[in-house]
Amino acid sequence: MFPPLLPWIRLTRLPAVFTVPGDVWVGSALAGRDISWAQTLSVSLLYLYGMVLNDVVDAPRDQENKPKRPLPAGEISRTQALVFGLLLAGLACGLQPGSPPLLLLLMLITAYTFLKDRHLWLGAVLMASCRGCVLWMGAGAPLIVSSLVLPLSVWGGLILGITLLADREYRATSWVMPAAGTLTAIWFLAPFAALFLGEPRFLIFVPWALLALLALQNLRQIKSQGQMHPRNTGQWLSMLIPLQSAFLFAVAPLWQGIVILCLWPLLRWSIRKMQNA
Repeated sequence: MFPPLLPWIRLTRLPAVFTVPGDVWVGSALAGRDISWAQTLSVSLLYLYGMVLNDVVDAPRDQENKPKRPLPAGEISRTQALVFGLLLAGLACGLQPGSPPLLLLLMLITAYTFLKDRHLWLGAVLMASCRGCVLWMGAGAPLIVSSLVLPLSVWGGLILGITLLADREYRATSWVMPAAGTLTAIWFLAPFAALFLGEPRFLIFVPWALLALLALQNLRQIKSQGQMHPRNTGQWLSMLIPLQSAFLFAVAPLWQGIVILCLWPLLRWSIRKMQNA
């Protein structure tokens, strides 16, 4: 008999999937394409696949480091999790059959999961490549869209920095504060890229202000702790949502920016619900 639903939600880290649709939509807007709901859903399913596969691969190590995760806690078996992950990948591919960019994303996610612990920088580059691939897919990959160069650089820099700093969680390291300060500066400056590529609409300053507030809050927490904690990594990842919204307010119909921005409080609410369950 299957365990209750909550362990499966925790296995997929479901709230984090709210950071995915905006990447697809930003890519589509920059290329002047309509939103593809099938593509948005398929990419989101592959993101969940990656989360599940990560726990399957890390299960032996999590027995010691993360004993409360669903697999080491015995709430879900490793075989059940693997089958579930493969079903998610199968559903994603079924929504876009024969899509080379989707298969590329699947390979990048799988490669990251198996190689991330072998070399820190390789893992970070693969993670940044996954996010960049999603932007590119939204823009109509394998077509080359020149307007993607700047957003790919912004996204790549942010994800690279987050991934490298996440490796320092619970470790006092001399370069964490300078690196966190640099990452904070990138968050502050990133919306300028949206202004450069699109229209200076007033609404862009709403997600921009949220980004600034969250970035400063995270930096202050890291400074007071003297080290990185998982919640700091999670906050940086959640900040992708207001960044996506800022770009959409500049280059897409306003409703798209509003919809994506509304995912941020939904993400925070779902995390609190999971923590209190």
